[in-house]
Amino acid sequence: MQAAIKLNIKKLSEQVASLEDISKKKKWQFFYDSDLDQLYLTPDVVKKDCVLYSVNNEFSIYVDKQSNIEGVFVEYFKTNLSSHNSRFKAFNNIFTVETNGLETVSEKKQDKAEILKELVKVEMLSSLVKSHNQQVTIAS
Repeated sequence: MQAAIKLNIKKLSEQVASLEDISKKKKWQFFYDSDLDQLYLTPDVVKKDCVLYSVNNEFSIYVDKQSNIEGVFVEYFKTNLSSHNSRFKAFNNIFTVETNGLETVSEKKQDKAEILKELVKVEMLSSLVKSHNQQVTIAS
């Protein structure tokens, strides 16, 4: 039987608001899987005790049992998110360096990666703010 994790949405919102600092401190980077059209902002390896929490139709976050954010996941980045949200379309081609079967951002384009990170943060915050004072229980 799977255990339930009680998420603190207020804590998650505060962490998403600090996404740039957290991702820098934890050495996260963008990874793009072109076969599956999935975008990740994570460390090289996501902790095994994390679960995915769906923030909205496009964004999910990896969280641990203490409601600590451990990464971001976007399913169908190009075919869904950037196709209907023009602010993301400019980032479709920044993933040019292959690492372990995934594409990542070259050193020359890190400034664009920082802008993309800011857009991701803003989109997720707008959804999390709506449920700011809730606690959500999800199966792990």
